Amino acid sequence: MSNVFFSIPRTLAELNATFSDPGGVIYRRNGGFLGSDTLQLVANDNGNATISISVHSPPEFSNLLFLPDGSFQFTLTGVFGLTYIVEHSENLVTWELLEEVTLVSSTATIADGNSPGFLSRFYRVAEKAP
Repeated sequence: MSNVFFSIPRTLAELNATFSDPGGVIYRRNGGFLGSDTLQLVANDNGNATISISVHSPPEFSNLLFLPDGSFQFTLTGVFGLTYIVEHSENLVTWELLEEVTLVSSTATIADGNSPGFLSRFYRVAEKAP
């Protein structure tokens, strides 16, 4: 078995990352971290392979409001260019797609025109898997 060595452009301490065998590289954001960070690992085992890991702030909802027609609207904030899945539920058990949105800026306005008539409605968002 050959050894695999990693070349990291910044020190692990600067990235708040550790290297342990067999656990590999473990990256943890510092408390209160905001923004994005990139960790690039280059493995060399009689050839080169590059692994890029991007860490983004989680998406979030803001500017929650009811429109005059009773529908519910909010702002989704995330990473430009990423696609997000926004879902809704009436019982927190069964989730249905509300909208799939690719951000063309860091925010998008989402409106749920079917929300009137429900006593409660819940929303969640996740980054769509590539």
